[in-house]
Amino acid sequence: MKFKLSAIIGLTALLAVAFSFQNATAYDPDWKEHQKELFEKVGLKPGEHIDENNWEKCEALLPSQMVEWVKKGWMDITVGEYKFDPSPDKKWAEDSKKNAGKYKLDDTKNLVDAVTGKPPKYTYGELFPNVDIKNDPDGPTKVMYNRSVALNRMGNYRQGSTIEWVGNKGFERVIEFKLYKYYFWSRPDGEQPNKKGLRYTDIIAVVRPFDLAGTAQLTIRKLDGTKDDLYVYVPAIRRVKRMSGANRSDPFMGSDFTSDDSNSWAGLTNSMTWKYVGTQTALFCLVDWALETTNDMVPHSDGSWSDPPNLKQGGQVGYEVEGWKRKPWAPATNARFVPRTFNVIEATPVDPFYNYGKVYFWQDQDTHFTNYKIYFDKAGEYWKSSIYYAFFFTWGDPYKKKMQGSNVHVFYDEKTEHATILHSNGKFFGRPIITEYQVPMVNQKLFTVNRLRTLTK
Repeated sequence: MKFKLSAIIGLTALLAVAFSFQNATAYDPDWKEHQKELFEKVGLKPGEHIDENNWEKCEALLPSQMVEWVKKGWMDITVGEYKFDPSPDKKWAEDSKKNAGKYKLDDTKNLVDAVTGKPPKYTYGELFPNVDIKNDPDGPTKVMYNRSVALNRMGNYRQGSTIEWVGNKGFERVIEFKLYKYYFWSRPDGEQPNKKGLRYTDIIAVVRPFDLAGTAQLTIRKLDGTKDDLYVYVPAIRRVKRMSGANRSDPFMGSDFTSDDSNSWAGLTNSMTWKYVGTQTALFCLVDWALETTNDMVPHSDGSWSDPPNLKQGGQVGYEVEGWKRKPWAPATNARFVPRTFNVIEATPVDPFYNYGKVYFWQDQDTHFTNYKIYFDKAGEYWKSSIYYAFFFTWGDPYKKKMQGSNVHVFYDEKTEHATILHSNGKFFGRPIITEYQVPMVNQKLFTVNRLRTLTK
């Protein structure tokens, strides 16, 4: 299947430009009424099923490439509805208002203080409340900065994850790894010492299988917006190699995703040119239980928080379901789709050596969570798509913070007809995949080249 970039994603005639004013105070006491209005707008009802026999019902409600999947019988859709308010917690919305006028973008589109012109060492709340994403030329870039803080409010964390290779015949192999991250902005414990001027540091450390165990990658992201420092420990040669920040767009461990695809976008915001394409009511994909309740994190005596003991099943894909008849990588029995308002944003790499061409982000307008990404190659031809299953978790006292996360990433490369799946929450092969944050061992001392050599031993 080939799509020219000029076609984009079938948006020109479909996108409405209403609601382009991005309000930081997304807390919505009238969410039930607004959800009802969205259902009426799309003409669907909770529980309704869409497949190849009635695919027209989703024709204007998904990226056109994914509509083709439904049309061909590769995947199907079950419509759901939220039973709780999916917007951010009220305190976050109130803190976001206080940031009006505090920040701006410099000539490189890096975030700086509006008065001093220097990058802030600490922020809390959305950085640009009330962004006019349609009319402000920098609106899409500002929204991506808002996204960065909205989805990284946990401070530091440790998370287990799997990477699964899935072909047309099903599951092929799996890698398990640990992700460690220390984020300086939006921390729940306030500003921390930051002598090196960093935005965050993270480590991805492979745990199994045996032949890859010990491989670890360290990313150091700086406040000044310059390219990341990237280091990889290779156990076969027992050496650390320094890599270019552009390597973050290379296939990770030979899979169908890259380091920058993590949680939809883990790259430098100012490494892309961001353009507003439009605003559209579309179907948002998430795991079924996430429509009913949040994942309520459990506090511990050391100040950390972790997934509850009654951990719920993460999002499923086809190969995990016995007797599944559709594509083995497709969203499966516990996937649900609910109407939401999306901003669609185009990203073009600044670096000519970056491996992607244009990429399109379908992002929930209220939570900034990217649900779908559509990738084109440098020749302007459609390359691949990704789906990020969503869920919500809450934590903290004296009030409950609420944040949206992803428990499954699905990447499908239409050129190679191959997929990669990431599970990062729930259970996989009967084993729990645990997320913990504010863990004492995940401190600034962990993120050094010397520690990289020893982390997985």
